[in-house]
Amino acid sequence: MTRNVSCSVISVIARSRFVISAALSICAVAVSASAANAAAPPRDSAFGSAGQVTLSTYSRHFAAVSTNCERGPSGITVVGKFSRRGERGGSFRFAMSRVSSRGRRVALANGRKWAALPTDTKRRAPYTAKIDSRGRVVYAYLKKRTRRSQAGIVIRRMTTRGRLDRSFGVRGAATINRTAVGWRSSGAVLSLLDDGRIAMHKWDGQRNRVVMMNRNGKRDSRFSDQGLAVLKNAGGFLQSGLGGSVFMSGVQMTADASPILSAYLGKLNRVGLPDNAFGPNGVAPLPQVSSSLDPSLDVTPFVTQPLVSRAGALATLSNLPNADANGNSATQFIGWTQSATPQPTWRSANLLFSPNPGDGGFPAFFQRIARRNAGKFVFTSVEVRASKSRPSKFAFSVFQPGETAPRKSFTWELRDTRFVGHWMTNNRAATRLYICGENRFGNRRSLAVKSMRV
Repeated sequence: MTRNVSCSVISVIARSRFVISAALSICAVAVSASAANAAAPPRDSAFGSAGQVTLSTYSRHFAAVSTNCERGPSGITVVGKFSRRGERGGSFRFAMSRVSSRGRRVALANGRKWAALPTDTKRRAPYTAKIDSRGRVVYAYLKKRTRRSQAGIVIRRMTTRGRLDRSFGVRGAATINRTAVGWRSSGAVLSLLDDGRIAMHKWDGQRNRVVMMNRNGKRDSRFSDQGLAVLKNAGGFLQSGLGGSVFMSGVQMTADASPILSAYLGKLNRVGLPDNAFGPNGVAPLPQVSSSLDPSLDVTPFVTQPLVSRAGALATLSNLPNADANGNSATQFIGWTQSATPQPTWRSANLLFSPNPGDGGFPAFFQRIARRNAGKFVFTSVEVRASKSRPSKFAFSVFQPGETAPRKSFTWELRDTRFVGHWMTNNRAATRLYICGENRFGNRRSLAVKSMRV
């Protein structure tokens, strides 16, 4: 990872002897080829100053490393990861800020512009922070073993006013005992499900252990064994389905441990048990599909994210690695039947940036997110460049499940900034696109949020 990629959005690939658990992989990048020459959407003149609001950084002693933002019912929450200036590695801090839907700074509690995400000790900074659908910040940090407590992970939540939410967990904290759960090492992936539940999950090379909490930070006692599910298959990404079910995706080696990867989808029912109607032990291997770049090739869909429409239709945002003779990759939405032998029901147009000379076959850095909004799948990507002579590119596409062509699609260059943010919308339709990041190339003391009408 570089400092230009948002750590709170992209989960790291974890490799073991048998499994590659992937929430997101460095593979192909982003946008409908049919939209390659589409004009950029107009700036939102009603937002801030000419469609932009500038935020001073958290502190003059800290510089921005990454930025994440999300719109909730009452405005936009911005979360920044900052490093102490002049130091290399280790001295990080997360802080949140707020912007109104009209592009004005919103004062937090006590009139502050930024609120740090607190932990038990100054030596322990959060390692991940995400923003829920209400604009609250959910974050996690590691807790060392002491004479009074075991090592584990602490999850907390900040209100939109920048205060610690004391109603979350027990007196504002939900603590997971690493030994009791069975995690062999520190750290776990934080997932915020569409139905409001919070999951912490980790693959240890033999089992995938999932801790499920309700939106209030209490263990979901109806989920498996008092909120803990121990699964044989790795789950790289979790998402809620209808009726409280949970879908997960993963990629594993074949039975003989050969280097051939096998992608699969898994499904748990509401009580956290494998849904055997979906597949044996709740797991359904995905078959190879024909390459969209070279129809003579069959390729394994490298699953990065399961998606479920409001009607219950299942799809994935899948990468098709080595999809042609030159080793190029393609990315598509692929719909699947929900059975022990899933078959593709529809495929979107390619979401692809053409290879660029000097980039090793694909853009060096990127960020992509697929979100479900008003029954549609929304795909965005940022291709980050290093200088004004090679500007960053941003892409945005909206797909209706079952349709191959995007309903909306834009691609444009960001010549004045090095933004690495992502899309947000209102709660009913994809009408606004917000991106956030550094205000100027190399100026890590100044951040900004832009709004585009899409």
